[in-house]
Amino acid sequence: MVKFLNLYWIILDEFQDAWCCYPLQKYTKIMVQADTEKELEKPLGQPQAISAFSGGLDSCFTTFRHSQDVYRRKKHNLLADLMIHGLDIPISQEDVFTRALKKSTIIVSTI
Repeated sequence: MVKFLNLYWIILDEFQDAWCCYPLQKYTKIMVQADTEKELEKPLGQPQAISAFSGGLDSCFTTFRHSQDVYRRKKHNLLADLMIHGLDIPISQEDVFTRALKKSTIIVSTI
């Protein structure tokens, strides 16, 4: 029997939407069903997140915003930044990705 919290439907739906936008159009959305759905019994507390990180201005701002005590209502507890080789930097450019990863690691460690 599969049990699913209603919150997970939202997260799973957004996750699939993001991957379906992947430039190579390799992914398609699938139907996911559960035998039962359940509401949360108590609030989760502060939302947690992982941020996609490219080292660019947008990802730096996202990391900064969620690490500071500003925009509190929209703030998530940022657990990690994630760089994925092949999204912003082609898979064939390993040296470029390695340099970007080193620079991004320095940026993230200072925030």
